[in-house]
Amino acid sequence: MIFYKKYFDVDDLNKDIRSNPQLLHEVEGYTGNSILVKWAGLSTKEFKRE
Repeated sequence: MIFYKKYFDVDDLNKDIRSNPQLLHEVEGYTGNSILVKWAGLSTKEFKRE
């Protein structure tokens, strides 16, 4: 499973990273007010929000 998510707040990104240690993450790009992150992991794992 690979998906992309756009963040407007670094704190939200950090929460998702801590909540989903089973998923790999990589910053794909950023602008002045947003960060695009690529998430990848096993299809059996669900994305969790803190």
